[in-house]
Amino acid sequence: MGARAHRLLGIGFALLLAACGGGGGGDSGDGGVLTVSLSYSGHALLLRQSTIAPTITGLRGRAPDCSLKSGALPPGLMLNRDCSITGTPLAAGSFPIVVNLGASGVANELGWSVSALVLGPSVTYSLPASMMTGASYDFTTLNNFWIATAADTVTYSVSEGSLPSGLVIDPGTGRITGTPAVEGDYSFKVTAQVVNAGRIATATSRWPESVTVNRPVIPYSQAQAWAGLPFRSTPTLPSGSVAYTFSATSLPAGLSIDPATGVISGMPLEPAFSADYRIELVGTTAGGGTFANFTNVSIDVESPVYIRYAGTVGRVDSPMSDMPVIVNNSGVQLTGISYSYALDDPSSLPLGLSLDPITGEISGTPRVVSGRPVRINVTVTINGISFVVPVDTVVSVQI
Repeated sequence: MGARAHRLLGIGFALLLAACGGGGGGDSGDGGVLTVSLSYSGHALLLRQSTIAPTITGLRGRAPDCSLKSGALPPGLMLNRDCSITGTPLAAGSFPIVVNLGASGVANELGWSVSALVLGPSVTYSLPASMMTGASYDFTTLNNFWIATAADTVTYSVSEGSLPSGLVIDPGTGRITGTPAVEGDYSFKVTAQVVNAGRIATATSRWPESVTVNRPVIPYSQAQAWAGLPFRSTPTLPSGSVAYTFSATSLPAGLSIDPATGVISGMPLEPAFSADYRIELVGTTAGGGTFANFTNVSIDVESPVYIRYAGTVGRVDSPMSDMPVIVNNSGVQLTGISYSYALDDPSSLPLGLSLDPITGEISGTPRVVSGRPVRINVTVTINGISFVVPVDTVVSVQI
């Protein structure tokens, strides 16, 4: 008779009727066993007189007799013998407890695992897992079921950990705003303190808020540049009230960066292999804080024209001619462009052939068999800018 029954999820639980005294009900065909259940619904409110009422079934008119077996209720709340939880709580949160349920005329007790929920000022937020330096954020508290009265003074603060550098919490509303300035991993809890008629109560985040602040990738609008033609590439910056200052230690010759807008513009002076160029940024937030950032911009400078030779095969003692073929690579109309041609090695053409410096024609009557490579340096002039495009070909002369 002294054994305790244990709670199992989703099944009935038994109280054993006493063998003597106060009993009754043992002749009901139940074999001296009461199948009962205990649950709680509702919640208490911080600094408000509250009652969390129990729902009990199966006692058949017997008076319940509850006591706290383990766990702890928040200060200001108490468990009554009728199983109700009443009082004026001084701390918000979910408080797990085990309640012993007995009853008059019953020989044993049952332990019930339940939670007492106390609602206070919300300290719950919907924060993203990651943020970006230089972007503006604004987060308000969620699920505001507790409403402050004129007698309540509510103060929010970060009670554990720290907000990302650049974010601040409004002590009156709990609103978190600002612009993250430093990369890193951050974790924090928020506490709302309520003062009412000299009584002090608190609500604290049950779980830490965790967020990672990353450096944003700042893309530029244009990566392809053409020597001698206007170029302009604009950065796409994170949204937010941040003023940036830009600088670059190196860029293709002829290009420069606007320190206020980050726009890279100008006319490249010569072709250059595709390369990454580091752009330094210093951001100044609306609150006056500063932070550093950088991005890499890939710029490929090519000649706006592609020049090649057909590679005509000549014969010894027979006149021959090979003209350059010029293709516009840039996709824009080229006006005022001119060319001049020169051999990289003046002795590279077979005996009897020559290069026209204006038209680029290779012509003449070859005197010897040849199959040697020839490099011709073509000077291209456009928009007042001149640059050299090397053209490799093979001059073949057969018998």
